[in-house]
Amino acid sequence: MSDKRGFSLLQMLVTLAVVGIVSVFAVLGVQSARGAMRLQTSARSFAQTVEKARLDAIRRHGTTNVEFTSSTSYQVSMDFNGNGVVEASETRTYALESGIVLTNDSGTTMTTSPFPYADFDWRGRTSECSMLFNMKDGNNNRMAVQVAGSGDVTVNNSITTLPTVTYTTVNATSDIVSGSTITGTATRLNLSPCSTGSAAVVPPTTTTGPGGCSMTPNVGMITIRRNGGSTGNFIMSVTSAGTITAGVPSNLSSSPTTRGVTSTSGGTGTFTISSTDRTRGTFPVTFNFSTCTPATVYVKVIN
Repeated sequence: MSDKRGFSLLQMLVTLAVVGIVSVFAVLGVQSARGAMRLQTSARSFAQTVEKARLDAIRRHGTTNVEFTSSTSYQVSMDFNGNGVVEASETRTYALESGIVLTNDSGTTMTTSPFPYADFDWRGRTSECSMLFNMKDGNNNRMAVQVAGSGDVTVNNSITTLPTVTYTTVNATSDIVSGSTITGTATRLNLSPCSTGSAAVVPPTTTTGPGGCSMTPNVGMITIRRNGGSTGNFIMSVTSAGTITAGVPSNLSSSPTTRGVTSTSGGTGTFTISSTDRTRGTFPVTFNFSTCTPATVYVKVIN
């Protein structure tokens, strides 16, 4: 008579427990791998989009913008339709992969502004010294996309401190041809993206010209918010009759662009400046009047 005994209840329970444990570890491993893949996809896709925006700014000799608007999505403003200009309707929104979020340097999910951004100028550079876009998945795996001030985009290769460099002292008299230096006492404008250096904001200066022409701005720089968030005024004082004309870059607007002065003894003209897009940075505005030397002032556009 054959032996037809099967597994005992205890053996079946032990087997099921082992299978269950193995299955749990297998599922966790698959989920972890999927999260890591989504993290890499999000970071590299974002880096590619940033590089496209940078190249578009260089191609058009204009500006582009990439900016996170939440912990899981970001917007890109560039010339998507290829007509040579960035229109408001061309701003596109992209989402990170499921489960991937934007974090700060300590790994905490960012839920409120200000979120990181990168603005590119016509040279493909940014107005920021260095910007990090940190991301993580549900298992706390992290990746970072760095956009340097030069416009270089790298993934997981962040450089936050520069190496010590020894500079050779250059003598302005003996080491430089005298004809290649510019003399003068005017204070230069500090446009350093790292906000360092001894330079200061250019103060308002009076420009003159033949026939006693004179034009003086009330300030050398104003600060406004981007995309029409706020406005600022320049008040130009002149010493004779004529027309004051404001020349602004494409990302700014002036209201009005021209203002006439009818009194032969001169007067003032007020020009209201606003930002027309999302570009940040410091930009020159040039005022012209009669035969006077043009007066250049600056507009700083912030978030």
